[in-house]
Amino acid sequence: KMELDYSRMFVKDTFATKESLIAKYVSSFEKYDFFSGLVYNAPYKSSGVKVDSTYNVDIGMVYHLNKVISLKFKGENIFNDSSKIVYKSHFET
Repeated sequence: KMELDYSRMFVKDTFATKESLIAKYVSSFEKYDFFSGLVYNAPYKSSGVKVDSTYNVDIGMVYHLNKVISLKFKGENIFNDSSKIVYKSHFET
């Protein structure tokens, strides 16, 4: 099963990306479940700071020993490129 989600925010200024794409894939074979996910955040500019696009990729597998016990192996953010945000202090003058 494959699932795609796209989002776009229509705001003037934001501290996070305005566009993102999420792709998920899930499959099963006998006692195994396989899954993967990709989160893409488009580049943006906020308060004069340019933030590059990012890709967050997760993959994993579940092995079902029986109806009650399963073993799960998961790699999160395997390319070490998670989303970034611009921080602005409320106390700046």
